[in-house]
Amino acid sequence: MRSAAAWALERATGLRLRADAARWRAWLRAETLWFEREGERLGRELRDPSAEVAIRALGELAGHRWRRHELARVASSALEHGGPRVRRLACLALARLGSGAARAALERALEDEDEGVARAARAALETLGLAPLGEGSPAGAILGQRSRNEFPWSRNLRRCA
Repeated sequence: MRSAAAWALERATGLRLRADAARWRAWLRAETLWFEREGERLGRELRDPSAEVAIRALGELAGHRWRRHELARVASSALEHGGPRVRRLACLALARLGSGAARAALERALEDEDEGVARAARAALETLGLAPLGEGSPAGAILGQRSRNEFPWSRNLRRCA
């Protein structure tokens, strides 16, 4: 049970603290304190008209993994920023956070007037495993085509039906 819990924590956070409960508790305390102290400020900074302020806030957000779904919702607000560079970096930060909570915002960003933002949004959706399987997608090219070679067992299944 302990090794399964350690594996799940490592997978969810990207950290390698092994099965050391004291280190995990310390990490959780630090993350909780950071979120309570800095979460509101970062939300304000993401809406700041200055690209430098918003980019710094995105970088700080992307460095954390606890409560990542909430962080993704906060970071999604940067997709509405006036600067295309901020919007592109928001897509990268959302992909790094690894949360599907940003799906709707990233799908809206596919229609962004800046082509670089639209490409970054598509890449983020693909990284998150949320991109529609379209013609331009490598996964869509592979999964969207039916094989010309039918497996013998599929003919047997049809005969039984």
